[in-house]
Amino acid sequence: MIVTDCTELAKAAIGGDYSEHTMSIGCVVGGELVAATTYDHYNGVSMQFGIWIDKKPSAEWSREIFAYPFDQLGVKKLIGIIFSTNAKSIKLAESSGFELEGTIKEVHPEGDMLIYTMTRDQCR
Repeated sequence: MIVTDCTELAKAAIGGDYSEHTMSIGCVVGGELVAATTYDHYNGVSMQFGIWIDKKPSAEWSREIFAYPFDQLGVKKLIGIIFSTNAKSIKLAESSGFELEGTIKEVHPEGDMLIYTMTRDQCR
């Protein structure tokens, strides 16, 4: 089941700082939140995208998390910030179509900040 009222749970699962305009799409299986995305800092052209997956989400959810920004909002680029020590998130981002666009060195206790981006054409 897809839910859009899980923003606080998604923020806690993903971590980081969010604005009061953060939106989320979660995947609930057996009454449990198993995956969630957050969308923040929308400016009409791009938006920041965060993702958390604990267990395998539904294919419907996997489609919807990209249909929302690209189809509904007309976003040209999604931006994902991943810390260099988070190998699981890096692998997920790259397998989804995100490409490394930049690195900011030594800005977090976990190391470097990696800036991944994806356009609609890159989305898998």
